Amino acid sequence: MTSYNQDGVFYDARAKIMWGEPKEDVRKFLETTDLMDFEIDQMLNDLYAERASEIRSNGMSKLIKWSAAFVGCAILALVFFGIFPIKVIALFVLGALVSGWRAFDGLSMLLEGGKREGCMTSMVD
Repeated sequence: MTSYNQDGVFYDARAKIMWGEPKEDVRKFLETTDLMDFEIDQMLNDLYAERASEIRSNGMSKLIKWSAAFVGCAILALVFFGIFPIKVIALFVLGALVSGWRAFDGLSMLLEGGKREGCMTSMVD
């Protein structure tokens, strides 16, 4: 990544991108500074690559964590089937379904990467 020495412009642009502002709005913000067009393009490319990398990293973490929860709930449901009442088993099945849904969301984050829109904080588990 290139070093940008513009009184907080880099950090402001990074924050705008991480919060999910459209690329055109961030570009307009950067055009109000004394950066050249090629510097703006390079900064935007670097920042969007960082955002995509962060989304993929969060997706991988979410996928691993919720897949483990899914497998654990499914195993508990199978092991205790017939021992506990059906309502308790239903809780394990419900936990498995929710965990599977969250794991699938992590997988979609991992595969989509930079195409995800919205604030980064809403994507963290």
